[in-house]
Amino acid sequence: MVTTPPQHAKTETGLHALAWFLQRDPTRRNAYVTYESDRAYKLSEKAQGFATAAGIEWSGTRKYWRTPEGGSVFATGVDSGFTGEPVDGILLVDDPIKDVVEANSATYRNRADEWLQGVALTRAHPSASVIVVQTRWHPDDLAGRLIGRGWEKIHLPAISDGHGNPAEDGVALWPSQRPIEFLKRQRAEISSFVWASLWQGQPRARGDAVFGDVHLYDPRSTTLHGRMMAMGVDCAYSEKTYSDYSVGLVLAKCGGLYYVLDVQRARIKAPVFKERLDGQKKTYSVTRSRWYTSTTESGTASLLGISPLITRSDKHTRAQKCAAAWNAGKILCPAGALWLNDFVSEVVTFTGINDSHDDQVDALVAAYDELESPMPSYAGLPQIHVPRRF
Repeated sequence: MVTTPPQHAKTETGLHALAWFLQRDPTRRNAYVTYESDRAYKLSEKAQGFATAAGIEWSGTRKYWRTPEGGSVFATGVDSGFTGEPVDGILLVDDPIKDVVEANSATYRNRADEWLQGVALTRAHPSASVIVVQTRWHPDDLAGRLIGRGWEKIHLPAISDGHGNPAEDGVALWPSQRPIEFLKRQRAEISSFVWASLWQGQPRARGDAVFGDVHLYDPRSTTLHGRMMAMGVDCAYSEKTYSDYSVGLVLAKCGGLYYVLDVQRARIKAPVFKERLDGQKKTYSVTRSRWYTSTTESGTASLLGISPLITRSDKHTRAQKCAAAWNAGKILCPAGALWLNDFVSEVVTFTGINDSHDDQVDALVAAYDELESPMPSYAGLPQIHVPRRF
């Protein structure tokens, strides 16, 4: 089990390793696995280029290529099968989890583990070496589970004390390409939780975080009957200026569940942001909205045509009811949305105390509270299909 930080040539090194191993022993049968098959085929083609450059003869496809001596490389993903492909060389699993959304979904974490145990390892012969290489995302990710089962581990933090132990200040893992100054800039721009997880390989339980695992729905097959709609807004304006992000989030309530339909987040001036909000309202037929502020924000309210709700409660306290619904699996996010990674990353690292960014959380909480507040009857509304806006 090898853990590495992002942007440190993890995949490139693994592809070179496949060619190197075939050069050493062209009779062995190997496999390359990543989070999805299409990406595995693309990277397999790159490994073929390395093999050719090393003088290795081979033939076949991106999915399966072999040497004249009987060796081979089989490429696949954790979303595909492995039937009939024995491995007596290297079984290299490179990033079984795609992104922060999958890492923060128990469904995807279980899928990667079950695939490795029930599919991949059943193809490994006694002579095979099984190597899982990944960036850490979550305490319960595949790396965490395998280390807990006693797998041999190689831990490569972005910054260490010089002896391989993670450190806040010390020695860069790859100083010629990722010097310490670069790493410190990265650390300053992200949350401490993300830095500890991805870059230092030490994901910690989010004891001080409010929101847990994300739960997803398929927007291609979701139909909402008798829905209720609301928009949550978070603005970063003082009169006509802008500095931080502004967000418009559309949430639907149907059958006791809440569906995040769309998130618009950008650093743009108020008139342009108003156009986006108006577009969301029109597309999703939204008539109700909520915006929490600590002041009247009369200038911005006049520009956007939205009346803010003045509140004296802090963000942490205000988020508790919404977080309870999220943690119970009642708030669902659309799988595959272009904005989903940034949204989930902010939500699951939210603490309510000096967070670097919390605008999307504020908008989510506002929309949820609006749907939970007394509202007029929506009986008799026609069913709608979730629009594809991502």
